[in-house]
Amino acid sequence: ATPEDALQTHFHAVQAGDWNRAFECMIPEEASQLRESLNKLPEEARAKESEEMMRPFRVKGYRVTDKEVKSEDRVVLKVQFSAGGETLPLPLQRVGNEWKLAPE
Repeated sequence: ATPEDALQTHFHAVQAGDWNRAFECMIPEEASQLRESLNKLPEEARAKESEEMMRPFRVKGYRVTDKEVKSEDRVVLKVQFSAGGETLPLPLQRVGNEWKLAPE
């Protein structure tokens, strides 16, 4: 329902190792591109590569420090993964009635 909900669902899916659900939280083009590149790999390498790809998103905790509204269908959440740490801008885009992680 909200960009923050989409981010939480994505992080939860990654923590659970549910890659299909994690990909559902991304805009279709990005998810398709990632799936395609993984599918080109042999099965053994695919599992390892998907783990490496999602490693930055495996976090124990985070907080949204700011929300920049770019338009009605695009926002950037500023996310901090450690107290006093740097913030990472994560853009999200509304696709239909769902918010998805999207590249800038």
